[in-house]
Amino acid sequence: MLKSLSTNAATICALVLGIISSGVYFALDVHYTPEVIVGVLYTTVVLFGLLARARRMVLAFACTSTVLIALGWLLNPALDDTAVGLINRALALFVIWAIAGMAYHYLNVQQELEAALRHLAESDPLTQILNRVGIMTELSRRYAEFQRYGSVFSVLMVDVDHFKSINDRLGHLAGDHVLRRVAGIIRSALREVDSVGRYGGEEFLVVLPGTRIDSAINTAERIRVAIEQIPIRVEREQIRVTVSIGAMAAAPGGPANLEALIDGADRAMYDAKHSGRNRVMPPPRPVTPLRAAPVARVVP
Repeated sequence: MLKSLSTNAATICALVLGIISSGVYFALDVHYTPEVIVGVLYTTVVLFGLLARARRMVLAFACTSTVLIALGWLLNPALDDTAVGLINRALALFVIWAIAGMAYHYLNVQQELEAALRHLAESDPLTQILNRVGIMTELSRRYAEFQRYGSVFSVLMVDVDHFKSINDRLGHLAGDHVLRRVAGIIRSALREVDSVGRYGGEEFLVVLPGTRIDSAINTAERIRVAIEQIPIRVEREQIRVTVSIGAMAAAPGGPANLEALIDGADRAMYDAKHSGRNRVMPPPRPVTPLRAAPVARVVP
């Protein structure tokens, strides 16, 4: 939230400074015979877009400066039929667009780097899906939308059955391979808008936006069947893996907060375990009605 406010403040500040500076430079341009320094002055306007870290603002200021330089040439009689004045304005435009191009490229590379770092910070290196931080960030965002707009969504807690025995019998490398395959099968069974992350160990958390509990159970059953029916090859052996899944929905009259939502899905998953494994279980029992007060973002 603070980061968003800081970004908005920088954008507004850069926009105001850019407009004021453009007006001042244009007034000087019209009333005095310009030299190459005009291009340098207008370049500072372009750099305000860099201050706001906004690529579109950089281009907008560059285009605005170009238009103002052209108007200045039309309105300043001292430059009529003057080759030196035209050369000065051409050099000014060159400086403006050279700086704008470099600023745009810098911001583009910076945003790509930030996206890559964010991906690394929120991705599980073993399964190549979201890690706990990443999936909890997505879950917190969906819950905030649910509180503000009433956007219903569901979560699934998926746990690999008898995973410890796989590690004990075949080794941890085999267990890692099973986790990768299970993560891939879950991801392939979901929509583009859905999210899945490794919650911890052999547990996966799935977030299903716009999905009520009955549809969530259908999705969970599809995941369960897909994992059960696809044999996983470990070295020279093919093993069958099953999962137990608990479902929970964020809906009016549902969980009181984000912790209760996760706890409900977790308890439903353990009910599936205790009922014989390899099955999907709905929420175990009615939970506390939804509170109107906002809930702070959960950080794992």
